[in-house]
Amino acid sequence: MKKLVFFIGILLTSVSCNQLSESSDFPRKDYTVQIQTLNKIYAEGLYIAANSFRSNINKTGKNSVSINQPTIIRNTLVAFEGNYFTAIDKSYLSIADDFNTLHLPTNSLPNARQQSFSIDQYERFNAKQKEIAQQFVDKLLAVNDPLSAKNLAIDFQSKVALQAFTDDEKLELFSLGSAAIAFSDFIANGGTDIIYKALVDELNNTSNTSPNGRVKGCSVNWRSVWAGAVIGFVVGGVGGAKVGCAGGMVAGPIGAASGCVGGAVMGGASGFIGGAATSVAGELLTSCFR
Repeated sequence: MKKLVFFIGILLTSVSCNQLSESSDFPRKDYTVQIQTLNKIYAEGLYIAANSFRSNINKTGKNSVSINQPTIIRNTLVAFEGNYFTAIDKSYLSIADDFNTLHLPTNSLPNARQQSFSIDQYERFNAKQKEIAQQFVDKLLAVNDPLSAKNLAIDFQSKVALQAFTDDEKLELFSLGSAAIAFSDFIANGGTDIIYKALVDELNNTSNTSPNGRVKGCSVNWRSVWAGAVIGFVVGGVGGAKVGCAGGMVAGPIGAASGCVGGAVMGGASGFIGGAATSVAGELLTSCFR
């Protein structure tokens, strides 16, 4: 049985920002189109996942539910296929097999507020990519509002653009930044209300609903949500790379030179989206439904 594998541990080594050097040898290139496309992929995918919640959750207790995360991720991939990547067969759906049905709030990330998250398991990244990505993720886990997270992500992408990475290496890192940008906008624009409403309907509990439908009296630990989202990015990216390397999918508009990278980007996107949505649900369950 395939399981969602993740590692949350105390970071044993600190990384100095000055270890990453900006390249003066590589020509400066404009990546605006690629970044805008990635932002669009994540923005659309988040609403696809949120809107598919209602048909993929089941009440298991007074204030607990099971969420069919693999189906939510498959639905997202199906929506992407033909628009953002081309598939030669249905093998791309196997990306979702590395995720499990979650029983919330039982499967919520434990002690994320105290612990650090290591991106080492994202085997697609080389050492330099891991270095700059880890610095970004550490900062991301420390912020509690969407605007700060979005600004961090924009700065991260600008920094990546100046590094001596190949275009494909930059693309994978841009994708991580775009994930944070789109999710920040999703939060700021009330996207979490869609998930909250689905939980209210399933649990038959409206005690915390305000007159305008906004979430009321709830406290979300965004560190846990970001950690869950990044874990999804890691797992989905690894699975997507396997499919892409095998020739099962080709990502078109993002401009990846190799199928491996195209698969990794699309798999990482679907995994991040599924991880973010289910992590939000877990936080809302522990905060709003008591």
